[in-house]
Amino acid sequence: MVGVAAAFLIALGCSIGSIWVGPALGLVDSPAASALKVHTRPTPLLGGIGVFSGLHIGMLIEGIFDPVLFVATSAVLTLGLVDDAVTVSPRIRLAVEVAASVFLVLMINPGTYSVAGMLGGVTVVVVAINAVNLLDGLDGLVASVTIVSGLGLALAGGGGFGDPELGLVIAASAAGFLIVNWQPARVFLGDNGAYTIGMVLGYGILVGGGGHVATTLYLTLGTLGVFLIDLITTIARRVRNASPVFSGDRSHIYDQLRDRGWSVRSIAVFAAVAQAALVALFIGLTL
Repeated sequence: MVGVAAAFLIALGCSIGSIWVGPALGLVDSPAASALKVHTRPTPLLGGIGVFSGLHIGMLIEGIFDPVLFVATSAVLTLGLVDDAVTVSPRIRLAVEVAASVFLVLMINPGTYSVAGMLGGVTVVVVAINAVNLLDGLDGLVASVTIVSGLGLALAGGGGFGDPELGLVIAASAAGFLIVNWQPARVFLGDNGAYTIGMVLGYGILVGGGGHVATTLYLTLGTLGVFLIDLITTIARRVRNASPVFSGDRSHIYDQLRDRGWSVRSIAVFAAVAQAALVALFIGLTL
């Protein structure tokens, strides 16, 4: 459990440090940059550095460090940092996500995946990356849901489906970041952090699923529950309205709740509770 505590403290320390480092590097989200922005002051976009550092150092201390995951998350972290600095086109972004996901799936259990299994695994990871990124629209929202998802993976690991320490390290890293991301946020996750969290959640699902279709499906629905709901409803709405699928808008479920008078904090808590219910339902089916 030393690694879990270290993951929390390192994520917190790096996130606090990014309050000063972000502006110095020009990695700041300005509310004037787009009409879609809901925050009122320029905010650093380096939360992913804290999550990434806490995650891998925590895993190293716990004895579960995986160089494959390190390389894959390094790739999407770098992609996110570039995307935060200068917007990357959706096609290039998707190409890098797919390449990193193919590497991850091929190297987790070399030679054990069929073509269908590999395609399914890559789909899970790419969907996880984009679902997390789409939900990242309010202070504390993604971090709160990720904590519950990590605990769900720990629960599944305790039942023999994966590694419980991995889930706990994920939850601890997200919790360390949440301290400075809780509304009013002093640091944002940024695309770099959203891509990193999506990648590691996808990794946890695949490791826990062990190549079994039903188990992987349950872990996917439980771990990505709220993320998936927002992803599916967002795509469905954009298709219905004939809007570009990759275009931003303010019609997510959390935006609609804000329009109905919900506070940012209450939405984050509600999303975490909803995620807990989905974890209990779907991950419970694996045990």
